[in-house]
Amino acid sequence: MKDAYEAGEVISKFAELCLAVTMPDGSVRAVPVSVIAEHRAKHYSRIFDGDVSRSLREDTLPLFDVYGEIAGWAQNNMDWIDVQPHAYVRRMPKVDYQEGWVNGEAKVLFDCHQPLSRVNHPS
Repeated sequence: MKDAYEAGEVISKFAELCLAVTMPDGSVRAVPVSVIAEHRAKHYSRIFDGDVSRSLREDTLPLFDVYGEIAGWAQNNMDWIDVQPHAYVRRMPKVDYQEGWVNGEAKVLFDCHQPLSRVNHPS
């Protein structure tokens, strides 16, 4: 029963943390650290006879106590596709629509009734 309790503590600790990354467009995307920790624990579970919980508890948790290790593992061992389903926007990019309107590339199109997407942007 102690193992289940300890595993719960691990999940609780990671559930409170997220890794926030500033993207090239200026937005900030965040990913729960639990996603990153599970990825690492699965990777090293072979050392623990395939036991992901044990890998998480005995190896990943102590390492991730140093917060820099979280970003290190994520950015050096994971791809965007690994975290994208779990990522959420913490800050939208700052876009100057007035600047774009007066100085952006302008084209006259013949197919204006078929927009690729309709996005409502706040002014």
